[in-house]
Amino acid sequence: EQLTQDFALRNPGCRVARIRLGYRMTRETSLGRYLSLPLVPTFAGFDPRLQLLHEEDAAEAVARAALGDQEGV
Repeated sequence: EQLTQDFALRNPGCRVARIRLGYRMTRETSLGRYLSLPLVPTFAGFDPRLQLLHEEDAAEAVARAALGDQEGV
């Protein structure tokens, strides 16, 4: 992010949009296969917080950032 920030500061006429994609999950990823099991093993008293992003949503976010007129993060 620092590289893109430096670039944006040196090139004020260029629109720079930075996106932070979360963990992308499909049935083919290790977590996707794990969560597709008939029974998902858990640890008693442990509730992991996960932020997951579907690959189609990630692709749309990248396309909107590339084709849109928004700047920033």
